[in-house]
Parts: sequence; structure tokens; C-alpha cells
Amino acid sequence: MGKEIDREKYALKVLRGDFANLPSAAGGSPADRAKAAIRAADTWNG
Repeated sequence: MGKEIDREKYALKVLRGDFANLPSAAGGSPADRAKAAIRAADTWNG
């Protein structure tokens, strides 16, 4: 369950704009940015 919470937490951070200055997060729709955050959280959590 912890992994799922981490995924959601990072997706919300992206939607909030916490990573807006990162090149990979700049631009794009909120849905695309959330999907990118979930992929990043999955990679980070192994």
C-alpha cells in the first residue's frame, strides 16, 4: 500500500506544480504531467 500512496503523492505534487521548473515537466497537460510523475515514482520505488 505504501507504493500506491507514494505514486499518488508524487502525482499530486506534479499537478500542484512542485516540479514545474524541471525540463521534463515543463509544459504539457496536467494529465500528462501526472502520468510522468507516476512513472517517475514507479522507477524510484523499484
